[in-house]
Amino acid sequence: MAKSRLSAQNLTDEEVLKEFVRRFECDGAVLIYLDSGAELGTAECGFGRWRNSKGKHWVDGLFKRVKQEVVVPADNYELDGGTRISLSV
Repeated sequence: MAKSRLSAQNLTDEEVLKEFVRRFECDGAVLIYLDSGAELGTAECGFGRWRNSKGKHWVDGLFKRVKQEVVVPADNYELDGGTRISLSV
């Protein structure tokens, strides 16, 4: 019997991330988005999911980096409607 695939329209953000980790069998994954329509202005929202300790360590480290203040250099440039910022240390 074939498995039915769920539509992403019917899933919460957490369920989308859980399904992503399951389907791609990755150690860890994050879902981060910017909600500029939030009541208090701009809000970043994020969820992390992992399958093992390596994935948990990666997710925790990524969230620590994302939460740091980001200073964009004056020579930044736009690519396809966004600004490219390196997250690597």
